[in-house]
Formats: sequence, structure tokens, C-alpha cells
Amino acid sequence: MFKKLDHIAIAVRNTEDALSFYRDKLRLPVVKREVLDGPGVELTHLDMGNVELQLVQPLSDDHPIAAFIDERGEGLHHLCWDEGDDIEAAMNGLAEYGLSAKANEPHPAPLGGSAAFIEPSQTRGVLWEMTTKKQ
Repeated sequence: MFKKLDHIAIAVRNTEDALSFYRDKLRLPVVKREVLDGPGVELTHLDMGNVELQLVQPLSDDHPIAAFIDERGEGLHHLCWDEGDDIEAAMNGLAEYGLSAKANEPHPAPLGGSAAFIEPSQTRGVLWEMTTKKQ
């Protein structure tokens, strides 16, 4: 577990403004852009070599990401670990590290597969996500 990062998520108010820095100044290529109506976010993935940078823009002012930005400002939202193809095994393996998932069941990952979050209080103040590609 926790051997490979899938992405680093950055909460942003405006994707285009953020891209003027990450894409235009740092020259990170955009891999994928997607608006997810269900979760109410726009996701933009940029290639950083062996991990992606994910820009997360809330689509409404009442979205939890909008509240996060209002409270803390734009910036690091979470680290996401690639846990292979079995999210249940990954969730069960958390106890070995003295950790537990925020919810008892995984949730659908925005770009496919399943995911689960770990409370920041357990991970030194940073929200962690585990994701799998299994449908």
C-alpha cells in the first residue's frame, strides 16, 4: 500500500486562471479535462511525469470544494494513491497502518473505478484518497 501516487489534487476557483500558471508557465501538458455533473466539479489532469496534477474546480458555491477554498484558499486538497484493482482489500489493509477510511463503503471514482478517503486527522493534516481502476 501507499507505493504509487495516482494524482495530487489542487482546489482552484477558476481552472483557466490556474492553467495560466500550471500549463502556460510551468509547461505541464493537459492530459484530460472533464466536467462531472454528478459530483459537480470540473477536473483537469496535467502530466507531471510519473504522477498527475489534478485541478479541481467546484461548479457551484455550495459544493464542499468551494467551502474548502473559502476556508483555506486555493491549494492542496488531497493526495491520491493508486491501489491497484481491489479497493475493498485496500480499505481492509488500512488497519495495518492504524488508519481507517472516512466511510465504510467505497465511492465511485470520478474517472472510473472506486475510491475511498482517509481523514486528514489520521494523516498529519492532509486528506488522502485511495483509488482503483476496477469498475
